[in-house]
Amino acid sequence: MRTGNINHAFLDRVLDGSLADFYYHFGLSSKDPLLEQMHGVRAIIMAGSGRRIREFAEHWSILNDGAEILAFPKDDRFIARYTADILFTSHGMGMPSASIALQELMRLLYFLKKGDLEEMDQVFWARVGTSGGLGLPAGSVVVSTEGVMADLKPYRLLKNVDGQYWFEGSFPVKICQEIIAANADSSMNVVSGKTVAGNDFFLEQFRLDGAISFETPETRMAWLQLLHDNGVRNIEMEGAMVAGYLNHWGFSRFAMICATLINRLEGDQVTSTPEQLHGFSQEAGAVLFNYLKTFLLEHRPVQSPPEDGQTRDAEPDWETLRQAAVAALKKSYSPYSGFPVGAAGLTEDGRLVCGANVENASYGLTLCAECSMIFHLCSIGGGRLIAVYCVNDEGQALMPCGRCRQLLYEHGGPDMLLMTPQGVRTMADVLPQAFGPVGFPYC
Repeated sequence: MRTGNINHAFLDRVLDGSLADFYYHFGLSSKDPLLEQMHGVRAIIMAGSGRRIREFAEHWSILNDGAEILAFPKDDRFIARYTADILFTSHGMGMPSASIALQELMRLLYFLKKGDLEEMDQVFWARVGTSGGLGLPAGSVVVSTEGVMADLKPYRLLKNVDGQYWFEGSFPVKICQEIIAANADSSMNVVSGKTVAGNDFFLEQFRLDGAISFETPETRMAWLQLLHDNGVRNIEMEGAMVAGYLNHWGFSRFAMICATLINRLEGDQVTSTPEQLHGFSQEAGAVLFNYLKTFLLEHRPVQSPPEDGQTRDAEPDWETLRQAAVAALKKSYSPYSGFPVGAAGLTEDGRLVCGANVENASYGLTLCAECSMIFHLCSIGGGRLIAVYCVNDEGQALMPCGRCRQLLYEHGGPDMLLMTPQGVRTMADVLPQAFGPVGFPYC
């Protein structure tokens, strides 16, 4: 840690009690009793959207046996949730908004860790979001190696009329490599590369679809090609500042993980459906959680599936799966039957996917919980299910219907484990002599 860059003149007076620090935009102060429950924080996860923060916190709580979720009192600017040693918080859009959140979070961490620089440096930071890709298809995930501005130079701020304050834009190589390694077995397209952060969504990103545009198709493409040739793989609006501030204090464990919504070499406007966009966003979160489960959880919920001919060394954590299914059930839309159902599944690479039943007035268009769970699986990159738990509103195991057994067989195969009212069964047990993808002539 670079202790000379830390504002000890202010922060140490907060530690000795001679001053109170007010984290205004989060609605907290250093005297708030809520902070007594947060001294063990091990990670701070930031994202632009408050909705994404709520989803992240709920997911991490489920993975930690339903750990309590603490909500920060003020949510008109930023949404913040704390659960199982991780602080999840939104930062808004753009570097001005994100810099407010980040400065207050850095002050807060200094207070929580009582100025212990070694303890502070053990905390993992991440910004998770969306971006425009460069030479990458929509749905790719970029783990940033460096954050730069539109001129390929690091983040800087005006120093009155005398010059500029410059910041370092690199992201720790080791952390980038660990995140990619944690996702090596997934089907997602996870790559590393430089990231450009723009002060403006339209002008500094050389877009042609803004109300104001200074570029031509030729100057736009020349700039994008220059970025690509220099190793830039995506464009967003916060990363250069995030890297700059965290480097300034000397943190060694931080990252940025962004899904791409579009390939900017092919156009400016995002034309994907809302369902596709939600899926792209989920993929960035999936990459993050694969890393968190690998490096922060003391043990993963399940082990990898056995190779052919080997036996399974450990059973899935069925209680964690049941709790996840119960949580998913609360989102059921079942006004016609009054029978909500939740489903939760684990993939071979440790991801958790969930779903609830969604009914329709036409009845025939109703989707079972297992159907929406499979949609969740496919929207975050697919993969093979190894264990599934379906529950009713009393948390009791339910047997999937015939259509859903066929869906589960498609995405889990004959060895997938299913919790039933009679105990754990394989798909081969509940759907014998099944018709499936194995040997299908068009696969």
